[in-house]
Amino acid sequence: MARVISGDRRAFDFLFAALWPSVHRFCLNLLVEEADADDAAQLVMEKLFVQAHRYNPEYPVMAWALSIARWECKTILRRRARSRTGPLFDTQTLSDQSNLAERSELQEALMWAISELSASDQKVILESFWTDELNPTRDAAFRKRKQRAMERLRKVWRQLYGD
Repeated sequence: MARVISGDRRAFDFLFAALWPSVHRFCLNLLVEEADADDAAQLVMEKLFVQAHRYNPEYPVMAWALSIARWECKTILRRRARSRTGPLFDTQTLSDQSNLAERSELQEALMWAISELSASDQKVILESFWTDELNPTRDAAFRKRKQRAMERLRKVWRQLYGD
């Protein structure tokens, strides 16, 4: 991200390759429709590039990217609700809309709790849940780091939100 901020446009290719799969999967979770997720993820990547100067290096890039993704997904959902078109308004998904809002609030709370962890714990947690969990290259050391990071995340969660 530091190279992108300094104006190295070639560094964005690396950043894009590193973030796209996780951002797209996150958007797909919130929006369900592939086309909407594609649009939202593309907007996120554009904003990361255009707003690179706003990035605070004290926080992980992935957390920043996912917070932008959450905003873009909420914008798409709001726009869809205002126009009263699209899949949000069939009878099945209308009843699920409140669940989507709750899930979105939980995801925001989780991202906030994760941001309270050390950079290394944040990296381990984000790598474990936004990459292929069944990856055979995961060694015992990674699994142990994940276990410890999850324990610290549970502790932060309890401090922020109780049991």
